[in-house]
Amino acid sequence: MNMASRGLRGAGSGEAAREHLAAGQPIYIANDQTPANHVIRRYPDGRQELLDCSNLDELRVVAELEPVQPIAPGQSPSAPALIGE
Repeated sequence: MNMASRGLRGAGSGEAAREHLAAGQPIYIANDQTPANHVIRRYPDGRQELLDCSNLDELRVVAELEPVQPIAPGQSPSAPALIGE
């Protein structure tokens, strides 16, 4: 299982994502608007980065995204738009 699929597992309810964030770990998310071979790394403090996953041995940050509020109970994580879009 690669990094992207680990972050997406359980994304339907958001429960697994909230658990990772509560434990101080970032989550990895994507949706239909996320570019191919990219994921978004979201940190517990709301910071987000767009990562190029073309080479899983060397993930590369290609953009910083608008920060978000931490995920509240009952919410699912979603992929945001890039800054400036």
